[in-house]
Amino acid sequence: MLKKYLKHSPALFLSLFFYGAIYFLLQNLYPSFLSYIFLGLLFWGANLFALSFLFLNTRRGVWGSLFLELLLLAKLQKIIFDFKYFLGLLFFFVFLELAFVIIRRIRSISSRQKSLRDI
Repeated sequence: MLKKYLKHSPALFLSLFFYGAIYFLLQNLYPSFLSYIFLGLLFWGANLFALSFLFLNTRRGVWGSLFLELLLLAKLQKIIFDFKYFLGLLFFFVFLELAFVIIRRIRSISSRQKSLRDI
């Protein structure tokens, strides 16, 4: 298990770089100079690499970073975000991940069956 994390360690270093860039920008620039789009992209990139490292899966890192980015966007736009909306958004992303996993498993089973028929 440790070998897998060592193999994906560049993702961790990239996420630390992005988090460091966010910290540097927030400490040294006035908020009026920063755009939400630029900070959002940095935040998304940092979370993408951190979650990809944590889950050892890029697709799950993308879904997790999109989820966190939508939460940040809702907060910055002052959207009233109750717990039921949070759960709805969370279930949506979990459903998407489960759908992709099921589709991938079905495709792998069908490809194995095709290869067995060819023998």
